[in-house]
Amino acid sequence: MADILTQKFADHTPLYRIREKLSRVEISISRQQLSQWVVRIGKELTPLYKLMHQKILESGNIFADESPVELLESGRGKTHKAYMWVVAGGQSKDPPYRIYQFHLNRKHKHVNDLIGKNYTGGLHSDKYGCYETLVVKKTIYLVSLLEPCAEKVF
Repeated sequence: MADILTQKFADHTPLYRIREKLSRVEISISRQQLSQWVVRIGKELTPLYKLMHQKILESGNIFADESPVELLESGRGKTHKAYMWVVAGGQSKDPPYRIYQFHLNRKHKHVNDLIGKNYTGGLHSDKYGCYETLVVKKTIYLVSLLEPCAEKVF
């Protein structure tokens, strides 16, 4: 399973190709079964995800960004833009924790899921409006590599 997950998420290999590779060595597993295993493992890893998220928020110094990705519509052969949101942080010079959330859009409400309504501290990010909204609410302050930070030095 570790190899299948590595191929899927680190090597970006679709499950149908993983199935084809396995069939070449006479291992017959359906794509549907592979998909069910990936989902089940994802659910089993939820406590680890939540712990990592907590560690990031407790650090008081986080990095966030949302990147566009092309989403292939099942059975249609068309793609449309979706977003992979990432938050990194932790008590280290090189943040040890990174969590990701996939969303179909770039709506401001997604930042509340990632950063939370109660987070206070520094945020390294671009100046996308959803982050600036948190600054206005006085829950966070933006840290810029281009401008000195008057409030806190890391």
